[in-house]
Amino acid sequence: MGAIDPRADRGGDGLGQSELRRRIIEGALQPGDVAALRGFVRLTQAEFAAALGISRRTLQNWEQDRTTPNGSGLALLRIAARHPAVMREAAT
Repeated sequence: MGAIDPRADRGGDGLGQSELRRRIIEGALQPGDVAALRGFVRLTQAEFAAALGISRRTLQNWEQDRTTPNGSGLALLRIAARHPAVMREAAT
């Protein structure tokens, strides 16, 4: 199963977003999931990176699947998946 386009479920039943969030919460990231999560949270790269407390370059590497988040980075993505409103609030 590939990455889920967060735009695909707008106005739909949200099953794609639920699957994306489930995978991230379980730590079972697939290519494209970080970018899809950022789209789901509705933040720019700069905003999402700031909310996570990471560099924009690190986020770009995750989104382009050059590196894989682990440890604290994966924990932060799990929080973002569970609580997208908290991430949006942290970005302001």
